[in-house]
Amino acid sequence: MGFDRGMSIGLFLFSCWTLYLSATMKLSAVRQIVNADIFPIIISVAMMASAVALFFKSMKEKPVKPHRSELKEGESEDRKTQILSMLGIVGYVFAMEPLGYIVSTALLTIYETAVFEAKHWVRNLLTGVGFAVGVYVIFVQVLGVLLPKGILGW
Repeated sequence: MGFDRGMSIGLFLFSCWTLYLSATMKLSAVRQIVNADIFPIIISVAMMASAVALFFKSMKEKPVKPHRSELKEGESEDRKTQILSMLGIVGYVFAMEPLGYIVSTALLTIYETAVFEAKHWVRNLLTGVGFAVGVYVIFVQVLGVLLPKGILGW
């Protein structure tokens, strides 16, 4: 089994699990325009569709297993970037509740942009803070979705 085929099966199973968790999520008693379960359901279904597409794409291609010595020069660096990016997302999951949405999302966005573009700190900082505050305002003020307040208490 090739890497893509195995990844597609794992992604599909993970998507089924997240879809189940999203569908059985305990909803808030507060009346909201858009409930908290709709976005995880949409994301889970999109991941399932991506997994199916990747599976069928991998069926058409012949699997190639390169040895570590055959890896191209940039592939090692790409794997390092992928690992650092995933570590940032794992940290984000654990930081969301204690720090709140704005702080944790700003930190994640700054971190992720630094992983990909390390030399642009001012742009990364402005992008991270602007994105976090902008999305928070849209979700809380426009859509009426409650997000974790955290240490800012907004």
